[in-house]
Amino acid sequence: MPTLFTMRLAAPIASLSGARIDTSGDSLPIPTRSMIAGMIGAALGVGYDQPQVLQQLQDTMRLAIVVHREGTVIRDFQTVRMGLPHMTGPMWWNDGKELGVMERGGGDPERTITGERPLTCDYDATIIIELLSGAPFSAEKILNALRSPVYPLSVGQRSCIPSLPIAGKQLEAPTLADGVALVETGTLYLPVECAQPGSFGDIYVTIPSGRDWASRQHGGSDTYVVRT
Repeated sequence: MPTLFTMRLAAPIASLSGARIDTSGDSLPIPTRSMIAGMIGAALGVGYDQPQVLQQLQDTMRLAIVVHREGTVIRDFQTVRMGLPHMTGPMWWNDGKELGVMERGGGDPERTITGERPLTCDYDATIIIELLSGAPFSAEKILNALRSPVYPLSVGQRSCIPSLPIAGKQLEAPTLADGVALVETGTLYLPVECAQPGSFGDIYVTIPSGRDWASRQHGGSDTYVVRT
């Protein structure tokens, strides 16, 4: 039987940022695996100086998400420091006519630009996590850390304070799909590899998933079947 447990992400304002092109950001309907790995790492006290632990945690989990309230997306703005190390490398650009990839070389560490930041208001979802073989922490240790985190937890940005306890509970279920049936109803995002063969009317969505924690650059994707 797999190891399954839940996390509750509910907040008056959540930050579920997706792909960014120049200064324009996109909002996602669900959190990414990298976001969940970062939250668990913060609870356990695992920081950016331990990228190999965060990488192992991210790569040994699978998520299903039940969205109870999808919320409303608004647009805020933030100041971005372009000279930080993770702001270098290949990135998307768009000049209004053409989309492409550029190699951004960094620059003056004090240089800043103003970028768009989408925020989701009144968001509520339950995350069902399956720990795969090689996971660095047990579900019990993770849940205990989420109840008494080393670092403060937020739903995205540090200012996005949760309105309900994040720590959930362990689930006794033979599969991730069966575990979903044990939580409250809502719009279900189930990994395509865990779903039964598709039926007419199924919707599929691809969500950015991963992060290279050593370089702090994002990449990869997860595909979900969406059912209401």
